[in-house]
Amino acid sequence: MRLCNDGINNVKEGEKMAVNENVLGFTEKYGNICRNADYIPQELFDEYGVQRGLRDKNGNGVLTGLTNISRIEAFKNINGEKVPCEGKLWYRGYNVLDLIRDFSLKRYGYEETAYLLIFGNLPSAKELDDFKNVLGASRTLPTNFTGCNYESIK
Repeated sequence: MRLCNDGINNVKEGEKMAVNENVLGFTEKYGNICRNADYIPQELFDEYGVQRGLRDKNGNGVLTGLTNISRIEAFKNINGEKVPCEGKLWYRGYNVLDLIRDFSLKRYGYEETAYLLIFGNLPSAKELDDFKNVLGASRTLPTNFTGCNYESIK
């Protein structure tokens, strides 16, 4: 069996530069929005015992509830008692069921949801268009991969 490898250096330089410039421009434009949407004050790490690794000193998983990226409602407080309820999942303050319903009526919603999770709010039409362009440019396969002569793989 022979693997097709036309060489990584066959990727056109212009293709690399166009993708890199597109991603760099997007990062410069939206980077601060992302940092501000996900900033966690240092004192909260100490207050809630959040560790920097994947496990705390007792081997338990890291607490993730300091962010406002997602929230799960699994219990209700009824007369001071914690009672299980039908769960709800929230992304950045939006009920996921509402997002799914709205997206399924009009579109798929992948890019909008990704933007919401990364930047903290649903995108405007312009922001969504910019984001889709960056994602689209980043999905392009290099020519050394797509230009492979499949007849030579045997």
